[in-house]
This record gives sequence, structure tokens and C-alpha cells, in this order.
Amino acid sequence: MEATYDKELVEKITVIRNGGYQVDIYSNGSGLRPALTDRLLELGIQSFTFNLSTLDEAQYYQTRGTKGLPKVLPNLDYLLAQEAVKNQQTKVTIVVVGALDRRHAENVEMVRQRFANTPVSNIYIIPMVEFAGKKDQGLLPIPLPHEKLQGCLWKRDLDWLHFDATGEAILCCHDYFSQYKMGNIETANVREIYQGEPIQQWRHWISGEEEAPEDFICHRCAYAVTENHVENLRKWFCSRCELPDLLGEENACKQCGDVGLVIDYIQNNSNVNL
Repeated sequence: MEATYDKELVEKITVIRNGGYQVDIYSNGSGLRPALTDRLLELGIQSFTFNLSTLDEAQYYQTRGTKGLPKVLPNLDYLLAQEAVKNQQTKVTIVVVGALDRRHAENVEMVRQRFANTPVSNIYIIPMVEFAGKKDQGLLPIPLPHEKLQGCLWKRDLDWLHFDATGEAILCCHDYFSQYKMGNIETANVREIYQGEPIQQWRHWISGEEEAPEDFICHRCAYAVTENHVENLRKWFCSRCELPDLLGEENACKQCGDVGLVIDYIQNNSNVNL
């Protein structure tokens, strides 16, 4: 569900901010009209991250099934013109998702040029991949399943709570079909969800404390921790990536949010043994 089309978004964020929490918004920007932008900035949104994979209208429609690009760009331009963004009080990031091929490189260059003289904080490259539970044509295949689970690279089971559009708490954002439900926020509180029996059992499976069933979702996830994780990331992504040759390593690997930056993090933190 696109957050900016939620009619109760401002009310929900108001409750969260009154509780003392920061808010980051992930969006495609299609519903971020100026009036909504003003309200969100008044609430002190910490950051916006936009999925903007191309500036080509035909390609945008082909990959998303919507002709919303002419709405998205003015919405982003309005946000970038606001003082809170100009002074970096609210940060704006753009992610360019693609298949790590020539077309992906062209889209990255187009987006970088389009927003070169704006207060956009970062433009990250993200590989389009078969995450757990979703099988679409055109996505990069991953040689899975994992035989042994050893944790979640993003600690989704420990540091996050995910909800679908109906209010169901689910195991992870990669559970596209809401198969792993933990309770509905309308009938259960956060403590009950976060400490409930379902998530407690799944944490044992994810960590490897107990052997998970063969059909458990994390067996099929690109970000389930494995032995030699850096080597595996390079095998799954870097070995087929054309972007370093097309854009240069500094403009490709160093800006690759889901792989390059993760590899740097693992290698530069001695306490991370993957």
C-alpha cells in the first residue's frame, strides 16, 4: 500500500510523533501532493525515501502498471524546495531499482542528472531481486534455498514491526502475501504482537536455534544470514552486475544500497562475522 494514499496518514503519524518516535516515509511519491507535504514536514518527518526507477514514462508504465510519473516529479520538486529539506533537517533519498544491466545504468544516470542540483541526500542503486515469497519475471534469480538459517541480515524479526494494509502484523516486508501473521493492531497491542507465540517461534527458526521447516519463508530470502555471506552476495549480485563497467566502481559499488554498502559494513565491522 502506498503510504501517501492513506487518508489517515497524518493522524497516524501525529500519534507516533506525540509518543516521541521519529518517522521515516518510504514512498513512490505519487500521492505526495503539496498540501500533504506541508503537513508531514510540520510533523517533523525525519526522512523520505522514494522509489524512482526511471524517468522514462513508457518504462515507468511497463514496470509499474501506472502512468503516474508526471505526478511524481512535481511532487518531489515541491518537497525539495522546502526549507526543512534544503537545510537537511529532513533528508531525501532516491533509490533506483533495476536488473544491474545497461538499462539500469541508463536510469541511474538519468536520475542523477535530474536531481544533481537539488538537496537530495543520496541516490542509491538497488538490485531488483526475488525476495522471499515473491516470484516475478525479470527479477534476478537467487540460488536458494538456504539449508541452514543463521539469522536475518537486517534483523527484521528483532528490530522491526511490519504491517500490511489491513493492519495485520506480519513477519517481514518480504512476506508479500501476508502468510506469517502475528496479530492485528486493531485487536492486539504492540507488546502482544512483538512478544507473542508466533514471532517467538519464528525467531528460534531464524536464528538456527531450532531447525525451521523446509517451506519456511526465510529459507528463500536473499538476506538470510549464511556462512561466507560476503562471498555469497558477490556471487548472487556482483558476478552478474554490469554497472561498474558502465558507471565506474565509485558510482556503482559504492552507491549500491543492498549489496555494496552491506559488504563494506560487514568488512569494516570486526564484530560482524558473516
